[in-house]
Amino acid sequence: MNIEMDRTYAQSSRWRLRSDVAVVAHDERVTVLALEPVDAVPLELAGPGLEIWALVDGQRDLAEIVGRLGDKFGIGAEALLPDVVKFMEQLEAASILERY
Repeated sequence: MNIEMDRTYAQSSRWRLRSDVAVVAHDERVTVLALEPVDAVPLELAGPGLEIWALVDGQRDLAEIVGRLGDKFGIGAEALLPDVVKFMEQLEAASILERY
């Protein structure tokens, strides 16, 4: 992705938790499990993944999530975007998040 395409993608992508996902919050981590398919494996989110997870509320677009992470950690949005997109797409593939 080039930077202009990244910005367009980030501003048009909203993510939310799927309705068929179980979530258990622990001290410094969250465990999530898609209830379908039946052979789904629980995922444990901690560290940067937990920081991203905390910002996925169904209201913020990807650009807002990346902007907040950049502000918190002092990292430019362009540097963060590819890793955040990859993480979100992994959760989408695991039937945890959905784009809308």
